[in-house]
Amino acid sequence: MLNEGMAEARKLQFRVRVGRCVLYSERTWEEVLQLKEEVKAFGRWDPQERQWVVRVEGLLKNPAAREFVSKVFGDAGSKLVEETLGEDRNLRDSEAERGLLLLLPIRLDTLCREFLRRCSRPDPRTVKGELVNYVAVDLGAAIDLMAEWGAELEKAPEALLDFLLQADPLLSGKQVELVRSPSWSITPPPEVVIVREGGVRGALAVFPRRLTSVELAELQDALSVEYYKQRIVESGVELVATKLRMANLVSDRVVRVPYSLVPLLESFAERVGFRVVEEVRWPLEELGIPKVTFSLYSFQEEALEAWRRAGYRGAVVMPTGAGKTYVGLAAVAGLKVPTLICVTTVELAKQWARRISECLGVSAGLLAGGEKDLRPVTVATYHSAARNIEEIYDKFGFVIYDEGHHLPAETFKEIALKVKAKFSLVLSATPERSDRNEALIYKVGGSPVYSTSYFKLVLRGLLAPLQLERTSVELDAEETKEYARVASSVTGPRQASELIKVAAKAKAKLRALKDIVSAEKGNVLVFCQYLDQAEAAYNAVKEVESRCALITGNTPKSERLRAFELFRQGLIRVIVSTTVLDEGVDVPDADVAIVLSGSGQVRQMVQRIGRVLRWTPGKVAKVYEVVAAGTIEEALSRSRSVFKLLSKREVDAALWVAQAVYSKMRDIVEEYERAPRSEREKLIEAARAIYSQLAAKVAREMSLLAYWM
Repeated sequence: MLNEGMAEARKLQFRVRVGRCVLYSERTWEEVLQLKEEVKAFGRWDPQERQWVVRVEGLLKNPAAREFVSKVFGDAGSKLVEETLGEDRNLRDSEAERGLLLLLPIRLDTLCREFLRRCSRPDPRTVKGELVNYVAVDLGAAIDLMAEWGAELEKAPEALLDFLLQADPLLSGKQVELVRSPSWSITPPPEVVIVREGGVRGALAVFPRRLTSVELAELQDALSVEYYKQRIVESGVELVATKLRMANLVSDRVVRVPYSLVPLLESFAERVGFRVVEEVRWPLEELGIPKVTFSLYSFQEEALEAWRRAGYRGAVVMPTGAGKTYVGLAAVAGLKVPTLICVTTVELAKQWARRISECLGVSAGLLAGGEKDLRPVTVATYHSAARNIEEIYDKFGFVIYDEGHHLPAETFKEIALKVKAKFSLVLSATPERSDRNEALIYKVGGSPVYSTSYFKLVLRGLLAPLQLERTSVELDAEETKEYARVASSVTGPRQASELIKVAAKAKAKLRALKDIVSAEKGNVLVFCQYLDQAEAAYNAVKEVESRCALITGNTPKSERLRAFELFRQGLIRVIVSTTVLDEGVDVPDADVAIVLSGSGQVRQMVQRIGRVLRWTPGKVAKVYEVVAAGTIEEALSRSRSVFKLLSKREVDAALWVAQAVYSKMRDIVEEYERAPRSEREKLIEAARAIYSQLAAKVAREMSLLAYWM
């Protein structure tokens, strides 16, 4: 009996932790030594806890680990293994509706590494209280890879399944069904092109036969666009043309295209004699619109109807101040599907969200400025949408690109190339770009379906007539000397920017500024290109007008909003700003704009002019451009001339008509000007109706029907 007790006392406790569970087994020293050699292959020793640790991931990936735990710890070990496998299976099955979760082998061969690099992304999940390094598989990319590795297209799903089962034998039944599902089989009926889901990489179109080389070239051309990139050269910046191919030819029967190009792909297929069957599950769940609290002007209705006739896809081009936002809101109310609205700035995103709430009764989500609140209607900055595109790409059936001329930017274009939206609307006053990439806008967002002229909107009393004046000033002796020095000593791309700075900050501009502010009535906006120039302009204005504010990129938002409100009330008459007010900011209407300096971009000039174009009875929007004579600014002024977008004859004709009409309605204009600011809005609509009737008559009398029609 004593010997038996001593033998029993010599037994040791062998412990293994898996996740949060610790398993125990009483073993002799010899047995412990043997088990230690076995567990080394898949576990590690924890000297502090004096136990072996087997990771949950190792248990799942390694059959030997599962066998060891079951054998050594009996029922408790077998139960733990079954629970772990069950939790893994349930997780995989629950995710199978959205995609494929995979555990790749511990030791990756060349094929597995290539698969991991091209077809998956990390997607860790918790099993048995421990993080397991799953990967999420892009099935579209995986099908493409199987085809590249030589699988026949009809057999690509089965080839993929074979590869996955070898890499991860724990593939669940639902995962197997997903890979074999009709969404991934490639057997279209004769003469039918099937367009199917393809994940974030786009839709997958399968043709019933091999396309000829001519047909493939035509398809590539239909789904490509000239894309220009800027390159710095000694003489400045030049545009380099490249071919942006937006279709990925998986083979001569299968093509992957961005969802935005599905209509173009279908048009091509029909041209070459195929019938198209579309099986894309577009995110078009019906959206509740509790109210619509606004109405459109007739020209806005025309724009909306033209967009509808074009298949709810296209660009609407209207001058700044024409109410493009309300066209977009009406489109949202009409379609009633989940909508993404892309804008340029955080402030503009919040402005859109407010209008959606006020006009449609819908609480919009926000993806901007660090906020990430996704809802059926979400407003996002282009930056945030591009950064989160893989997460949001399949959540919206309709996308609006506000200020759509920004869309071709290198990063922003990824939104249009990945978002799974069946419908699109591009809103812009100036879609033409200096880099000539507007063709990309029309390719991914739709061709222009409607545009209206500045002249028509002036005659309808929707935009104010415009009076442009260019004031030339001279550099003083010191400035002239500095300008000559820069011209002779600075070379390359820097020369132009240095010359512009010298000319922009001419002291004579400040004298001209004070003269204009003193002579003009109403609210004035002063635009500068540089911060120090804006500060000097602000100090100069204060000498002749104390009701003045300075707004720059450093101005706190609360201070900016307070200045805007005082500007609306007339308690501040002049706002001096930098480029911060050029675009993407809801600036109060003004009567006069003074451009002290700017870039050579037409768009910047148009945006600045747009700040003074809101119509009120008797108003003429005045824009003064102050230019340093005999300097590079004269070339910049010509480069940014608004007459590159608007006919000078059109602008002059609109001014002639408006002034003739104003002379016929002096009493109405005087009544409006005498009225308190709080009551003026009530008078505008009645005055506009009279004005537009008179304007049509005057236009006919002045033989300007060509503009009117």
